[in-house]
Amino acid sequence: MRQKIHVINKNRRSHKRGQKMFISRVKAKGHFYFYAYIYDKSSDHGMRRVYALGKKDKALHEISCWRNHSRIPSNLIDLGLKVENLDKWREKIEAV
Repeated sequence: MRQKIHVINKNRRSHKRGQKMFISRVKAKGHFYFYAYIYDKSSDHGMRRVYALGKKDKALHEISCWRNHSRIPSNLIDLGLKVENLDKWREKIEAV
């Protein structure tokens, strides 16, 4: 299934202002998998998974493609993801 890709407009504002997005990892079957989350008060755990980046190698490749080609999935842009966040995410993934 193909995802809609949106070319970044750096002046575009999030529809949900103030919504914090972060990356986290989950260990399963001996591997770390990385996911993008947002804080969501209505959720049981206070956060909601919005994107699966996959294993470390795949996650780094995907973030690099987004960064180098200024293309991020439109649902993440709508939630407030900015190009500046990608560098922080890459550093966090590489540190694992």
